[in-house]
Amino acid sequence: MTNLYETRDAADNASTSYRLRDTGQDAQGSDNNIFETVQGTITSDGDHDWYEVELVAGQTYTFAAIGTFDGESRLDDPYLRLRDADGNLLVDDDDGGPGTHSTITFTAATSGTFYLDVASYGDQGTGQYGLSAVEGDKAYYDGNMGAGALLRPGLSWSGPGTAATVTYGFRENNNGVEDTFAHVTDEQIAAIEKVLASYSEIANISFDRVNPDGYTDDATMLFSNYNSTTDGAGAYAYYPGSPDAGENEGDVWLNTNSVSTDELPTGSYSHFAVMHEIGHAVGLAHPGDYNAGPGVRITYDEHAQFRQDTQQYSVMSYFDESNADSNLGYGGFPDTLMPLDVLALQQLYGVNMTTRADDTVYGYNSNAGGAYDFSEKMPSAVTIWDAGGNDTIDMSGAGKVNQMISLIDGSFSDVGGGLSNLAIAYNAVIENAIGSGGNDTIIGNAAGNTLVGKAGNDTLLGNGGKDKLIGGNGHDTLRGGSGNDVLKGGAGDDTLDGGSGADKLIAGAGDDTLTGGSGADNFCFFNLGGDDTINDFELGSDLIMIKSRMAEFANLTIFDDGGDTVITFGTNSISLVNVDAALLGESDFAFV
Repeated sequence: MTNLYETRDAADNASTSYRLRDTGQDAQGSDNNIFETVQGTITSDGDHDWYEVELVAGQTYTFAAIGTFDGESRLDDPYLRLRDADGNLLVDDDDGGPGTHSTITFTAATSGTFYLDVASYGDQGTGQYGLSAVEGDKAYYDGNMGAGALLRPGLSWSGPGTAATVTYGFRENNNGVEDTFAHVTDEQIAAIEKVLASYSEIANISFDRVNPDGYTDDATMLFSNYNSTTDGAGAYAYYPGSPDAGENEGDVWLNTNSVSTDELPTGSYSHFAVMHEIGHAVGLAHPGDYNAGPGVRITYDEHAQFRQDTQQYSVMSYFDESNADSNLGYGGFPDTLMPLDVLALQQLYGVNMTTRADDTVYGYNSNAGGAYDFSEKMPSAVTIWDAGGNDTIDMSGAGKVNQMISLIDGSFSDVGGGLSNLAIAYNAVIENAIGSGGNDTIIGNAAGNTLVGKAGNDTLLGNGGKDKLIGGNGHDTLRGGSGNDVLKGGAGDDTLDGGSGADKLIAGAGDDTLTGGSGADNFCFFNLGGDDTINDFELGSDLIMIKSRMAEFANLTIFDDGGDTVITFGTNSISLVNVDAALLGESDFAFV
């Protein structure tokens, strides 16, 4: 998501205090570094916002400015300029990006300071924008920018962020648009209504069916079949609010040459086509300026205007996920709306805060159902929107396949053998994750997470919050991050690092290495066995806790060993690195 916010108005000259720094991170699907992304606002006609950026001679860069919502009015037509260190204009752009948005691709002849100058076209207009910079010749968009690419001015059933109710039905009579008109089938109706419900789950848009027992010509959104081998489209739809649509606005036509009339399971092209066209019917555009037609060949290299224009990010994209070095795996098409779709719809109609607001399990042992129950079908790709509760991603049924689970909103996970095929929607909070029998990586978020590695050599990263990390069997690495965390190694030779905060590190069987980090930490030895090491024991602050029927301070053997302290009891030993044995006392221990 966004790294930098224009909290005070950026200067309109080289005195600007804002600078886009190179993050050192590679843009997905490339070796090109991305810079910080910005959310700023043009506050008045004639306002210009300048941002400093350091470029390297011979390197090609792409800069993009796009109108975004994110709680404020949108800058519908940004104008982007690139200037040299003296403020001289080098290149400018009006509509080189999607819609009326701006993109500049530039190869620096010299190294040094340059400035990006964001304004509105003709210096007329105000609103919020996103700004990005990346090495290479294709723009990089953060989440707000990507959502902005899907939203075009005036294409909605309501105002920005305002709820809407739309009637729908299944066309009874041909209105003359297609000569090959046919009724949609019962199977198609079931799939369409399922997709409509999925739209209502994430945003405050509801759909009321006209004539629930049959066909009609009197609804706002009307669904029909047609058949063509020459129009170049699998289906098409009319935008709401489009002056070209007339009385057809919101209507969806499914080409039965491409869309099945009897089988439309999630992950199939037929189901995907329904999701895509309903997106148009409620106001979502393609991420780029392309559209299917007779004889038209559309490719990612030629037509995608930013890197994230793939189906990994949006069902409105024409391009499969391989363009972003991903693999949706099972079935090849997304099962649900994807992260940019969710964010754009929520910005358009408001956020549905009632969906799965209780404790929900996704994956195995799921109570979410549908595409979120992996015991029924491993998904091609899903995005989780969850409004509340204490929630879990459970991959315990995935055998020994390695999982990479990230609980950070807007991020992707690799589950069930796929790559980046599970996403958590922006602003959704999932608290817990359970790994498989493989060697898993599980990444927490700012909430209080419970992360369980189970079998395999796992890596658990708590990040912020008061986390509980449980390694399970295998040689695991647990890092708590900030917050007062509990880390439990389990069997195997484990590495536990509490990070900042007052942490509780519990060694298990095996030879474990424990680092408390900053804060008053408890080092616990409850499952005795092995030769363990504490790297940073702080006398008078940290505490060693031992659980044993025979353990008491008098029964410990404590001695120096080359500048370290070694504590033995029975067949167990604990080494304290760089601790003087003479300074260790009974108050540094607790016996339970």
